[in-house]
Amino acid sequence: MKRTKDIVLCILLAIVVVAITGCGKKENSSTEQVKENNPIKNFVVDPDQEYDTSAKFSYDDMIIGSLKYGMTEDEVKAVIGEPPRRVENKAEESIYGESVDYLFEDLQLSFYKHDGKMILSSAYTGSRDYVFTKGLRVGDTKDQVISSFQNEGTDEDKMREISSAYEGVEAFGKYLYGHGLEDVKDGVKESGNVDYAFINYYNYDSSNPDASYMIEYRHAEPPYVSNYATSSDEMGSLVFDINNEGIVTSIRWYFTPKAE
Repeated sequence: MKRTKDIVLCILLAIVVVAITGCGKKENSSTEQVKENNPIKNFVVDPDQEYDTSAKFSYDDMIIGSLKYGMTEDEVKAVIGEPPRRVENKAEESIYGESVDYLFEDLQLSFYKHDGKMILSSAYTGSRDYVFTKGLRVGDTKDQVISSFQNEGTDEDKMREISSAYEGVEAFGKYLYGHGLEDVKDGVKESGNVDYAFINYYNYDSSNPDASYMIEYRHAEPPYVSNYATSSDEMGSLVFDINNEGIVTSIRWYFTPKAE
């Protein structure tokens, strides 16, 4: 079941990346008024606003503009109106249950059934027009992302390596904080909250000008299916795709339901 779940997640992320394209250009003005034709884009970035950079990622960070994880379809439509396309996704229903996608030109929102109701469970964009947690957006830098959350240091040479559970893979990333559930050496059997973040270089080839890697933040809370957390349990994730120049090209967060 775990392997099936991992495969489905990879497929879903690939579909999202292909379905939506966006701009990753860095803009010059420090305070930006964004177009007013979309309520999600109605914001002003305040360069002087301060955020708690000592905090770890949590469900509270699963936001985009005025939308947040856990909102119902009616609550989302009260903000943005009817989506251009609403698609009932049947591909992974046998694993995760019912799901619905809202497809915009530069944004995808997905809803999953949780505790008997459909709730906003993921958001993805490659456009700089949208603000995520801590004021982060496409076009920001790798350093801006890392410094926005708790970390154990920014010198990658001193970061703990991830010991992969996959055959033939020695190490594929560096921890920013915590211990991953998938890590062979530092893996945990945790009955309380699970929090970890890492730079994911898996399959990254810096010699390829189009290559990219990810910065990932994860959070899980009990109760768990077994006595401790596993990758089959519910989990929230926030992911930044980073290009060779160290610039964020897309951002997504998602809540992974328990596998059926």
